[in-house]
Amino acid sequence: EAGEAKGTRYNPSSYHWAAALQDFVLHRPGLAENLTAAMELSTPERAEISDPEYLNKITFPPMNTFLRLVQRDSDRYNQALAQGLALHGDYWTTGERINDIDGIVSLPLLALACLGYDTAEQNPDFHFDVESGYLPKHLLENSWYGEFPT
Repeated sequence: EAGEAKGTRYNPSSYHWAAALQDFVLHRPGLAENLTAAMELSTPERAEISDPEYLNKITFPPMNTFLRLVQRDSDRYNQALAQGLALHGDYWTTGERINDIDGIVSLPLLALACLGYDTAEQNPDFHFDVESGYLPKHLLENSWYGEFPT
């Protein structure tokens, strides 16, 4: 709402995506409905603002990865995460975007990788198998914890 008050417009999928993440964190009902709506509205045919390449390579992969995490399907989660990271790399290493700092790491996929890593630590039926230069190891594995005084 704050962005819209200043004239910024967002794809309708953004609102459902934010609602799905809030549903997950707050354990609210509606997660499935909001995530489904976000995924459906992020297809290039239904998009109102973003270009198809951005939707396919940047917007949709975190949603797909999140879906697999919520389903606790580690094989499909790892596949979706790896594919999302590859698409992120493909998008940000094309043309003039190659020097754009936004392409260094996908924050949504890094966050989902951290959730997946932590889930694997707690759930023996879930495994985390993805390695990528787009996933800073020490952030993912929490190995810098306590390294610096606070």
